[in-house]
Amino acid sequence: MDVDLTLPDPTDTAEKIAQFIRTHVDSAGRTRAVVALSGGIDSALTAALAVQALGPDNVVTHTLPDGQITPQRDIDDAHHMAEFLNVRCREIAIGAPLASLQSTLDASGLAGDADAWGNAKARLRMIVNYLVAHAEDGLVLGTGNKSEILVGYYTKYGDAGVDLLPMGKIYKTQVQELARHLRLPERIIEKAPSAGLWEGQTDEAELGMPYDRLDRALVCLQDRGMSVEETAKAVGTDQAEVRRIADMIRANEHKRAMPPMPNPHTSGQA
Repeated sequence: MDVDLTLPDPTDTAEKIAQFIRTHVDSAGRTRAVVALSGGIDSALTAALAVQALGPDNVVTHTLPDGQITPQRDIDDAHHMAEFLNVRCREIAIGAPLASLQSTLDASGLAGDADAWGNAKARLRMIVNYLVAHAEDGLVLGTGNKSEILVGYYTKYGDAGVDLLPMGKIYKTQVQELARHLRLPERIIEKAPSAGLWEGQTDEAELGMPYDRLDRALVCLQDRGMSVEETAKAVGTDQAEVRRIADMIRANEHKRAMPPMPNPHTSGQA
């Protein structure tokens, strides 16, 4: 069975996403969109679509490097993307506030591990995004895609803390296709995807598989409702890997939902 992820009409897809941004910014009574540029493809495409929607004067970007971890190339690529789109870009270093928080918690005996501080870094960036949005009368645009959302590859109340998710319905491989269609800089399209939470971190190493294979499995499992066995055969991989993907979808359902609330007005459990 063919699992084709090619967008039927990339121009139409781009315009629909741009219209989505225009509509929501306008209905919120705001004038601008705010995008944090990481130097990677997801934020680059989000910013490009925001510019298509609102024009460069109404798109505010910034990059949020951690001096100990963020490679200089990522900082350079963020600025390069901003210049490419003719938008403003601030550089706001988060290393000092992060170190202060770590010092405070260390003194309280709450050191945390690498995963915890990776999440803290994403949440600190979310705080900065909203401070900028408040100052600029803008909405925060998230950069997550459907692949990351389904398997929970993002931080709750971190990079998931946004007003809009323009690319939330397209897979990572479609992000790459759309970026090429819009002729974004090749150096950004070809870069290995990374959340930049610790040195040497890459998305595909953490996920344990390339995005192409993950996306085809997600289409089968999520969009077509196929079984693990059928998906493994269609994708050309083993059932254990597909089962792991299915487990990630289930385990991260809480990230895609509002926090549970009891209903004291009904009998039994809500």
